[in-house]
Amino acid sequence: LQDNGGGSTTTTNNGTFIVTASGKLALSGGTHFINSGGAITNNGSFTLSGATFTERAGTEAGANPISMSSSTLDDDTSAGAGSFTLSGSSTLAGSGSGPGVAANQILLFTGSTTVSLGTGITNDGTIEINPGGSYNTLFSGGTNILTNNGTFETLGTSGTVYLRSSITNNASGTISIGHLNTLQDNGGGSTTTTNNGTFI
Repeated sequence: LQDNGGGSTTTTNNGTFIVTASGKLALSGGTHFINSGGAITNNGSFTLSGATFTERAGTEAGANPISMSSSTLDDDTSAGAGSFTLSGSSTLAGSGSGPGVAANQILLFTGSTTVSLGTGITNDGTIEINPGGSYNTLFSGGTNILTNNGTFETLGTSGTVYLRSSITNNASGTISIGHLNTLQDNGGGSTTTTNNGTFI
């Protein structure tokens, strides 16, 4: 466990960081992990709860994604490849020069979850929404807009996906509605969807 029980805790990675198949690393209590320019290999369990993960020039690889519950992913379109799962009341934001999801990154929103945009976000990678059971999975933009240059898709057969964000799908972008119950309502306020790419 890495928490702030002894004070504020920040880890900055510029090297090689490995969680082995038998290993478990859990960050909680407002801790902060910054993958500034390093390589993370997660073959075990790398989880965050109530914490912040900042992704910049580093990469994430291995057998398992980094799992984030009620946490903040601070991502950037200039970042390296990686795979993240967001659940609970989580936030997707960006405080760098290009707030967004980089190409070769995969983000999965799953479970009984609300993922909110903390800033306007550009998706150059893949965002997947799949409740994975009889859950409500919400994507909420508020006043922020998702600009999609990559793939944005809903998947699965159970539960409900709520799209409550304004989305601009650019010419290179694909929006794929594959979940059997995807709803776009005004539960989070008025939204606008503009499609200039592919909408399936």
